[in-house]
Amino acid sequence: MGLFSDLQELEIEGSRIRLEANMNLIGCEYYLIVNGVKQDRARGMLGTFYLHGRLNEHKESTITVVIKQGCFGTKYSVQYKGQE
Repeated sequence: MGLFSDLQELEIEGSRIRLEANMNLIGCEYYLIVNGVKQDRARGMLGTFYLHGRLNEHKESTITVVIKQGCFGTKYSVQYKGQE
């Protein structure tokens, strides 16, 4: 999106997943939004962060977003049903 914010979107089994990142004076805030509902949030500056959510009410629909924030960029990955 820009220098101080980022937006990543994908769709898994009909569910829309959004990851929003906003930079502020004390670090970065990350939000996991599934089908328009905020499900998890993390704050920090550098390191690895994990956000967890569900596509629906079933236990097997759990997703994990892994955020690796470094000095020169950020890498995102989504884990769902044991796959990345």
